Amino acid sequence: MNYFLTSYFNETPSAIEIAEIRRLRLFDQIGESATIVTESPIWDSGYVLDQLGIRQRVINMYGYYQQLDRYEGPETTTTSIRSTLPDLPFKNNTILDDGKPVVKIHEEHGQLSYVDYLDLFGFTNRRDFYENGVHSYSEFYDDHAKLQLKQYYTYQGKPVITCYYHGGPSNQAILTMLHLATSNQIHQFQSLDAFRAHFLDDLTQNDDTLICDREDYWGMAMGLMHKNPRRMLMIHAAFTTNAKRDGEVFTSIKTTIEHGKLDAVITSTQAEADDIHARFPEVPTEVIPVSAVPDKRLNTNFPFEVRIPFQIIAVARVTEIKQLSHAINAVIKLHGHFPKVDFKIYGYEDLLNGYAESKRLRKIISQNKAASYIHFMGYTKDLSPVYQKADLLLLTSRSEGFSMAILEALSYACPVVSYDINYGPNELVKPGENGQLVPANDEYTLFRTLVDIFKDRQQLQRFGLFAQNSVREFGENAVEKRWAKVLKKKPQK
Repeated sequence: MNYFLTSYFNETPSAIEIAEIRRLRLFDQIGESATIVTESPIWDSGYVLDQLGIRQRVINMYGYYQQLDRYEGPETTTTSIRSTLPDLPFKNNTILDDGKPVVKIHEEHGQLSYVDYLDLFGFTNRRDFYENGVHSYSEFYDDHAKLQLKQYYTYQGKPVITCYYHGGPSNQAILTMLHLATSNQIHQFQSLDAFRAHFLDDLTQNDDTLICDREDYWGMAMGLMHKNPRRMLMIHAAFTTNAKRDGEVFTSIKTTIEHGKLDAVITSTQAEADDIHARFPEVPTEVIPVSAVPDKRLNTNFPFEVRIPFQIIAVARVTEIKQLSHAINAVIKLHGHFPKVDFKIYGYEDLLNGYAESKRLRKIISQNKAASYIHFMGYTKDLSPVYQKADLLLLTSRSEGFSMAILEALSYACPVVSYDINYGPNELVKPGENGQLVPANDEYTLFRTLVDIFKDRQQLQRFGLFAQNSVREFGENAVEKRWAKVLKKKPQK
């Protein structure tokens, strides 16, 4: 069995989780069994996984021990919670005692999600979370609303995992101990990494393969295991803070390479593989793209005539590393030359520091009276029609690990203009053939490049005609062969 290790899935999955879903299909097509493993418990994960169509392909670390899918009793609902205090008033999903809330019921997607229990002074003492009508876990708080205890339950309602918390810096709750109650003993862990390692030992056999997509969650745990499955680290971004060979290696990546007992590090580009090998020559590297595109799509004609003239898109989460201000400023200048230009940004907005980056970008747009032609479109599940109608994809990131957005755009015959950054764009974009590369952070050249492209729609059409052929090595069949070759290699242990 092959296990893809990640953090969690929510309603706006990141590029990493999307890549894992696509990898499931690749492994199916080469006859390799595969399952995604998530670490974090998300109360509505069942709904999310159903929406993504992968519910039967995902194992959660906590759910592995809870086995809630074995529950056969009645579903807990708002009505059944309400019935526990039938003599008290009930209004807006809240049970009241002498006018004060004592129970607050919360629903999502038409189902019970969690229930708050409040004490005499109005403090939330306990919060119960439900998954498909089954009590999954509870959180217990002190009178300062600080988490003290988190307890997970089996399908029989018995505590199976207990997490203990104490105050840390700034009085933040810090996990200090975990207990796992199995049928014959209680296991105690002083760290989450130790618990993760125990879970991986329970889950795997020595002939299995772990492909770690989230090393910040699983890297150290792989090194703490007693069993010895094959371990691979999949790099999804630049491995150093400045995206250069001699830069500072991200702590989680460095820790995983040095302590994760790896059999291989997998990167999407040869350039990054070479740079990692130069820093860590003892660990083998392999080059396999994090994503692949259907070969059928690469053989499909996407007519230039249906594209919306001057429609520019960016596909990126709205966060500082994507440097969307560079793209916005270029489009604002471009609008003075081509009044029909329109720029749409597809991606969820990073909530870091209260959506600070989104607010900064919207201020730029407002100050330049550009709201009529620059738009935030949010997370969009299916971008196929977007790529098919756009004239151009624009990428201005500080760094990338590959850029699925560029690959997707080119596979739909949509040309690309990108900064020439590590890693990925210069292995996907062929200047003068399927788009253009611009020196990193050179905003003036970016603007001039866009002007030159939109002056000549015949050139833009030629870029589109070559785009699909330029990325055939990233078609599913080609990437499947790369995976098959790597998986057939015997671990060097």
